[in-house]
Amino acid sequence: MRIGFLKTLLWSRYGQFWLAVARDAGAEPVFAEPEAVLRHAAAGPARDVPSTAFRLATAEALALAHCDLIIVPDPNYGSESARGAGQDAWVSGYPEALASGSGLRNIFSVPAWLDPSMSDLAVTLLQRLRSDGWRTRMILERHRTRLTPRRPGLPPQARPGTTAVLAQPWLAALEPERLLADGAVGTHFGQSQLPAELLLTEGARVRDGLLRTDTEVLGAVRWFNRRGGFSKLVFVRDDGSGPDDWLIRQAERSSHKPLEVVHASELMSESDWLERLPETSGEV
Repeated sequence: MRIGFLKTLLWSRYGQFWLAVARDAGAEPVFAEPEAVLRHAAAGPARDVPSTAFRLATAEALALAHCDLIIVPDPNYGSESARGAGQDAWVSGYPEALASGSGLRNIFSVPAWLDPSMSDLAVTLLQRLRSDGWRTRMILERHRTRLTPRRPGLPPQARPGTTAVLAQPWLAALEPERLLADGAVGTHFGQSQLPAELLLTEGARVRDGLLRTDTEVLGAVRWFNRRGGFSKLVFVRDDGSGPDDWLIRQAERSSHKPLEVVHASELMSESDWLERLPETSGEV
């Protein structure tokens, strides 16, 4: 069985566990070629997706349409909200929006993070890949420890005058602070250097009842504001993303430090975006 994997949305947070489980079950992992992703992004159903991140993710899924199954991450799995990105179907329920907009019916949705409660979901996947219950249990036991992420160390200290760079988690994972630093003076510190669990805790103190990803971004705003080394914040906005406008307004209201907005398209093209995705090695 051929299993397609998306790298566009937070692969580094969730991907290696599902890749390891699928391989152990005898499946053949398949990843889309960048050229095929760009081709689908420019035409067909993906072209009309407003934000770059979800347009490329949709194009990636379409490039994998020939697979028996596609593992699709959901950044807000099990989370609902009527505010912020909760009003955007692509962000609030990406696998469902993908199926509706593309017609794909071979989607297997997983959370875009790992924790031990996902054992049952892993069993469901394994049962689709194998009919051997004993073998399924053995595979899960071999990889169960991957569901418990390593405890992160303390965040590094920021030098006075450092610029904090924040964005939606899937864009922050591309480390846009490195691109900003190419044309700017001073030190840049990216949101992705902070543990998601820390940011979720911080964000819950800003506003409750938000989607997980909105909470994470506002948690970054709060954390950066509470640290003396940061002189200003830069929000990297995904072009075409309506929820980003809402997040920017919330960030401006809750920040006592200057906040500047930069468009992702000013930093990188769609081709550059794909090049910045994590590599997938043969080792799992």
